[in-house]
Amino acid sequence: CTVFTQSPIFDDNADGLSNSADGSLAVATFIGAAFVTGGEPPTIGRVSENVMIPVGQNSATLWSADVVDSDGIARVWVELLRPNFDPVTDTGVTVDLLWNSAEARYEASPAVFDEPGPWTAVFYAEDRTGEVSVPSTTTAVSLPAELSVFRAD
Repeated sequence: CTVFTQSPIFDDNADGLSNSADGSLAVATFIGAAFVTGGEPPTIGRVSENVMIPVGQNSATLWSADVVDSDGIARVWVELLRPNFDPVTDTGVTVDLLWNSAEARYEASPAVFDEPGPWTAVFYAEDRTGEVSVPSTTTAVSLPAELSVFRAD
């Protein structure tokens, strides 16, 4: 069995040699587009952190800020997963977040927290080309009735 090895060389000035004189053309040469092409998914900069929902309330303001994409944002939403969520038998609650220009963020105050305990909030953004962001996650805790010290008046 014959083994062939390769020894790559770099010759960008076409003098037939690979040496320290090479490199100036390669530094100024781009392969492909030398600009942002789009194709990247949106990014979510910040989301509401560890939301506490007082006894007697079933809603909380959830938000996502610094959502950016070069193609433009088409939709921002949050999937709410109940305490003890089972992905086999349960479905999440989907809530679209709307742009609030005064706060410079997407937000909603869904009245869905009807079960005490920690809810998982998973935020997503979609751009105009259909690319979906990496999810950002936080927790919303709906306090049980036993903690009446937190009761909302």
